[in-house]
Amino acid sequence: FGAGGKTPLPRPAAKPGKTGPSNETRWLEFQSKVDAGLENLTAKDIPFPALPLNLSYKTQRDEEKRRNLVRLLQLRWHPDKFMQSYGRLLVESEKEAILKRVKEVSQAVNAIR
Repeated sequence: FGAGGKTPLPRPAAKPGKTGPSNETRWLEFQSKVDAGLENLTAKDIPFPALPLNLSYKTQRDEEKRRNLVRLLQLRWHPDKFMQSYGRLLVESEKEAILKRVKEVSQAVNAIR
């Protein structure tokens, strides 16, 4: 799968008291808007995950799901891949700040490998 990540990712164990849509739900909504022609993306449009990332799973069997999730997140948030997929759609005045945030997410993903 590419940076677009149209296939839903496995879900980690939910944090107690967590509310609102998951990172994956927010990403799928974002991707469907981009597919529908959304342009002039700002930092508010991009569903950056909350940091630090928590990808804890309850069983050993789920470890494979975690590895797959990390790999897909690495592809999704890789700065070059992100810019290749969405760079032309970004508002020019926010491009540098968005790329900085993408790099932060990418580093967080790589730290949990």
